[in-house]
Amino acid sequence: MDVNNKAELFKIKAEQFKKEFKIVLFYILYIVFCFLVEYFSPSGAHAPGLSFFLFILLLPISILLFVYDCYLYFYKNKINSKSIYTHILFWISIIVILFALKHI
Repeated sequence: MDVNNKAELFKIKAEQFKKEFKIVLFYILYIVFCFLVEYFSPSGAHAPGLSFFLFILLLPISILLFVYDCYLYFYKNKINSKSIYTHILFWISIIVILFALKHI
C-alpha cells in the first residue's frame, strides 16, 4: 500500500466519523462551558446557579439532537447508526459518572 492510498483511506475514514466527531465535540464544549460558568458564577448552598440550569437544559437539547439523528437515519438514510450510538453512550457515561460521584 503506497502513501497515496493510505492518505485516501484516512480521508475516507475521517469522512465517516465527521458527524460523530461534531457530536462529541458539542457535548465536551457544552460541559466545559457549564464548568466555566460555575467557576465564574458559583452556585449557593440552596440556590442553584446558571451552570445547573445549563446542565439541565442539556437534556432536552440532546433529546432533540437524538430525535433528529434518528429521523435522518431511519427516514432519510443520510447518517450511519454510529451517531445515534454516540448520544446513547454519552448519556450512559453521564449517568455512570453522576452515580460514581454520589458514592464518593
